[in-house]
Amino acid sequence: MKVLVIGGGAGGLLTSLLLARDGHDVTVLERDGEPPPSTNDDAWDTWTRAGVSQLRQPHGFIGRTRTVLIEELPDVWAGIQESDTYTVDLTRFAPDPEAVTDDDRRRLRVEVMRRTTFDRLMSLAADSEPNLHLRRGVAVTGLTTGQPDPTGVPTVRGATTGAGDIDADLVIDSGGRRSAAPRWLDALGAPVEQWSESDGFTYHSMWFRTHDGNYPENVAGFFGGMAPGLLTLVFPGDAGVFGIAMVGLGSDKILRRLRDPEKFIEVTRRLSPIAHWVDPAVATPISGVLPMGAIQNRRLRFWNGDGPSAIGIVNVGDSVLSTNPSLGRGIALAAIGALELRSLLRETDRPAEITHEFDRAKEERLMPYLTDAVASDQAMRRVLNEALGKPTSDDISDRTRMARASTRDMDCWRRWKGVDQVFDLPSSYLEDAELMTRAREVAEDTPPPAYTLNRDELVDLLA
Repeated sequence: MKVLVIGGGAGGLLTSLLLARDGHDVTVLERDGEPPPSTNDDAWDTWTRAGVSQLRQPHGFIGRTRTVLIEELPDVWAGIQESDTYTVDLTRFAPDPEAVTDDDRRRLRVEVMRRTTFDRLMSLAADSEPNLHLRRGVAVTGLTTGQPDPTGVPTVRGATTGAGDIDADLVIDSGGRRSAAPRWLDALGAPVEQWSESDGFTYHSMWFRTHDGNYPENVAGFFGGMAPGLLTLVFPGDAGVFGIAMVGLGSDKILRRLRDPEKFIEVTRRLSPIAHWVDPAVATPISGVLPMGAIQNRRLRFWNGDGPSAIGIVNVGDSVLSTNPSLGRGIALAAIGALELRSLLRETDRPAEITHEFDRAKEERLMPYLTDAVASDQAMRRVLNEALGKPTSDDISDRTRMARASTRDMDCWRRWKGVDQVFDLPSSYLEDAELMTRAREVAEDTPPPAYTLNRDELVDLLA
């Protein structure tokens, strides 16, 4: 098929590479015009990508993403291995390390690197792919259409750009969280379904580089410590670079003072799991504080009543759904969608059938993770609010009970991590009555994580 992909971010390039290597003629239109720099450090220092809003925020590439790269894009994986990235083996933190299986060790590993490094390697792979034509600096302004479907639904046959129209058998929107596709489809008389909800958090991150290119001991995975109203995460990167992220409620005004690098570092030095990471003898700051406001949990479905908004256009990646970045699921969910689409195109080249069947697949395979992400945010807001003396009326969910039980029970841990790393749907444990009974019992006796700082100490540090 002749495939047109709108958007050359991580999800768009992953989808494009999988389809091009399956024999399709793929054209990618990327609004940002800058090609990938010659080195990973150059990409970090100079690469400008206005279309990737979280380009310099910390990223971890979870188990599902890592597995897809190893199995489907071995050349990209080889480039990652050559980039001195960091692997977090989640089995190190299992409640019973003696009970960890080889399958656990294979699946439950997170690869951590700068997002600029990952995007650079994906862009280089796209530039080298014979069936993929990556056109940078090309902005799409609308969609072109052919004869309507027999039911009267518009049929999309390509896109309009400043350089002219581009025809395709299938158009794929990979425009991300800020996709313009709803506006383009509305102009065709094809309204879509949209939903969004703020996660309610605020984020502050800061980057460092170790003096010798090695990383300090990782004693708690990504967990960097907690204070009432504040959760901290550490993200080892690549080539001795690492990021620290602090998450709190957007309504907690004191956290705005984390924008001061000195205060950010001072708080970090009081968090025992990661204090040694920012020892001046170990690492030096290489950025200021990068703030990020509340993120929208959102979904976009090209659906109108009982059928598709238009025939011949589908969406992938963050255009389909986007969730709290702390979960690290964006590219993993994009990979699931891309693999589903590739399988579908192996069975049919009829645009109407592709449009219907891919929508069904996304509803079944992706939307449960949106529901799970919303529940995760609700649980975290509850923890942060209660720590600030603002108890909520929300009941403790079975999701929260499973999360607590996973710190003490191996069966709960394994099933929890299967969902956390996007190998299994949330229903895999929520619908297991026997497991949930045990999870509730274990959770009842499991204390919440201890605070590294109390609230008064945190306020004093930020004063």
